[in-house]
Amino acid sequence: MATRPAKDYKPEFSELGIEKVRRELVSRRWQPDKLAAARIWVESKDAHSWVADRGDGPPSDKKNRFRKWAVYIAAVFGIGYVAVRVFRSFNG
Repeated sequence: MATRPAKDYKPEFSELGIEKVRRELVSRRWQPDKLAAARIWVESKDAHSWVADRGDGPPSDKKNRFRKWAVYIAAVFGIGYVAVRVFRSFNG
């Protein structure tokens, strides 16, 4: 039993645009093979869009940046406190 090759719906989907294809997926008016192809096409477009939006650099985490600077400031105050105590012990 020979199976027929799947039709390429990509040009039609590209012409319709992602939002119209998404609406057709929800309404489920297409044949099952076209719905499956549309689902894969939409998922692919969403994945490509997500990767493009991520950028090359790591995300900046403001909470971690604040913690890093808080540690630096605490270390400076700690070293200053120890220096004052040592200085007073030599002069006292």
